[in-house]
Amino acid sequence: MPITTNPTEDNNQRVQETPVENVQEDSDNIIETGNYDSDANSARLNGTVTITDKDTPIVVLFGPPSCGKTMTLLRMSRYLRENGYRIAPDRNFRPSYDEAYQRDCDRFNQSVSDPIAASPTSQYMFVKIMNNTGKSLCQILEAPGEYYFDPTALEKKYPHYFNEIKNSRNRKVWCVFIEPNWIDESTRATYTNRITELLTKRSGDKIIIVYNKIDKTNFLMGPGRVNMQGALRDVNDCYPGLFNAFKNKIPIINWFKPYDCMFIPFQTGDFSRGTDEFGNEITLYSAADDSFPYNLWRLIKQSI
Repeated sequence: MPITTNPTEDNNQRVQETPVENVQEDSDNIIETGNYDSDANSARLNGTVTITDKDTPIVVLFGPPSCGKTMTLLRMSRYLRENGYRIAPDRNFRPSYDEAYQRDCDRFNQSVSDPIAASPTSQYMFVKIMNNTGKSLCQILEAPGEYYFDPTALEKKYPHYFNEIKNSRNRKVWCVFIEPNWIDESTRATYTNRITELLTKRSGDKIIIVYNKIDKTNFLMGPGRVNMQGALRDVNDCYPGLFNAFKNKIPIINWFKPYDCMFIPFQTGDFSRGTDEFGNEITLYSAADDSFPYNLWRLIKQSI
């Protein structure tokens, strides 16, 4: 369901897409995100990619470094696999001589179930989601955030592989990641401009605003329960103009569908420190409530 003008009465509801009307100008002080490695493998990421399936829609996880795209892909994959879907990395996305990508494909299924949290990716992964009969439903692209938006190099252009995806004939669903009170106001404004410059020109593409790390705010009321109006107010305050850029300008239709985007809070899970059998420090991961991947997948299915 797209963003509408009639907010729900229950502010402590199970997480779902929600209206963006009558958002007030108040927000809470939220925890900032961590660091990231901006020296990803640029040679590989500017190399050749091949989209062999030109009919199945592509879901692009779009966002800055360390915003949670990798863990979102793994969380979604775990949820879908547990509910009868098939998930398979596309080995043909990169040439066979790219041994690192092939190893990532080999390890993908193990990573989905691994209790050790994934590190921010320095490479990319292209996976296909199929139903239990093997029918392709969508393809999901996950890639390093600094090639989408790098706070240390604001004028960095999109790499070749991204342009290949963007210009393919496949239908696109853009899952745009935002975070609570991320970095500083000026950088958030620049990121908002980058989003709108790219996506307001793409007629026919679907856009889902994913407010990730909702657990870092005061709006998570319990497992899978979010104060939706509070979350919306916070986004409107921290990313001014983001929703207004997607206002529906078609007369009559804009009465019941004022915005051409959707909104969903999200949490991948909880993270804690631990040690492996060799005494090395690791980050352990515990998956969040299933309602988060359930609702995000519901929006993706509506969009493809």
